[in-house]
Amino acid sequence: MTRLSSQVSTRVQGTIAPSEQNAAYAAATTKRGLTAVAVPGEWTITHAPAVNVQATATKAAGGANVRHVLTSLRAVVNAVAAQTTPLLVTVRDGASGAGTILWQSKVTALAGTDGVVSLEGASIVGSANTALTVEFGAAGTTNNFEVVSATGYSVTA
Repeated sequence: MTRLSSQVSTRVQGTIAPSEQNAAYAAATTKRGLTAVAVPGEWTITHAPAVNVQATATKAAGGANVRHVLTSLRAVVNAVAAQTTPLLVTVRDGASGAGTILWQSKVTALAGTDGVVSLEGASIVGSANTALTVEFGAAGTTNNFEVVSATGYSVTA
């Protein structure tokens, strides 16, 4: 195990562990020098519907003064048939199809391949007491599958 100094960050089993003087790090440790597996308040949402169905995953509103912060997402269209018409992948501040767009990208895929949109290390902050949604804009071409998943955490505003 790598000993953490109070001056530098050290990579420990694939994660960056801040110095021991960092209060957030201290709060997230279960034993001196060992980081917790997940950040307190961390959540994951995912949706892998049947063929020809739009994928959409929503983190419900957290209550008064609670904001959701999206840190990563992955959206995949499994193209049995070619997905030549670009599909939008959207992060919304609110309900599916209705909330304010916070982030957006497009994906296509050749027949027999996966089209992937991946976002890591993000910090997309939603409004207080509002759901956060990750979704495709529509179902894919006939016989194609969509999957969306996202991670984040919730904070008190």
